Amino acid sequence: MNTRNLCRLLLMGCCCYCLMACGEDNGPLSLINTEGNETLIDITSNTLQLSPFSEGESFYINGGDGAYTIDNNNEEVVAFSYDGRTLTLRPIAQGSAVITIQDHDNHTYQLQVEVTYPQQTFEVMGVDAQAIGDELTQMETELLKEQIKSDIYVGIGGTFAFTYMVPDSTEGEVEMIPTGSQLSRKGVFQSGVKYAEDGTPYEAMTIHLTSGDEVVYSWYQASPDSSYRLTEDVTERYRQEYPKVQNAYAIQIISKK
Repeated sequence: MNTRNLCRLLLMGCCCYCLMACGEDNGPLSLINTEGNETLIDITSNTLQLSPFSEGESFYINGGDGAYTIDNNNEEVVAFSYDGRTLTLRPIAQGSAVITIQDHDNHTYQLQVEVTYPQQTFEVMGVDAQAIGDELTQMETELLKEQIKSDIYVGIGGTFAFTYMVPDSTEGEVEMIPTGSQLSRKGVFQSGVKYAEDGTPYEAMTIHLTSGDEVVYSWYQASPDSSYRLTEDVTERYRQEYPKVQNAYAIQIISKK
């Protein structure tokens, strides 16, 4: 084979390679969390939830031709930065925004970003009561305990839904949701760490309901599996009917849902 023919073959090979490369489709776009957390984005709605107190989340852009344009339709809610490898989304204020990523091959990816306060729901797994009084008969004690348990507003299967509105989760809104036909109660809460006489730490929480009522709870860690013992002092509520009672407590065992 002479030199001229060899050059022709090489040129034809290069042309074929270039045509194949130009026609190659690198597939649809997607985002991969840099920390490996695959559950951050709800794949059903393609939505990312961000807390306004967080530093944001970072992702690698996967797929497409590698030449991306990125659009943010609400810069008052979310800010983004892209260094050619990593896309970082940072919360600015509560609200929603849509991040649109597109490449030169017209692959498009849209991510709904919701900036909302963190929320946590606790389910009531059990109820109990204590009735203390030196002059209470055993029958009175048992009757009072049963009455306290039956009067607990959020019984077994009910929930406490908290929305935390400060970074340390000590203030916010709460909805107390009972089972059955009873309506839920809403209010605001404040909490802080206190210590029992034996030095045991607990969380003291005061809830101011929209009805004007006030509820005070003491939270104790009940077990290593994130269940808590929620105690309310109800002594004065039953003192008129049981004048011999010294202390009475309504107890709920709650667990994170």
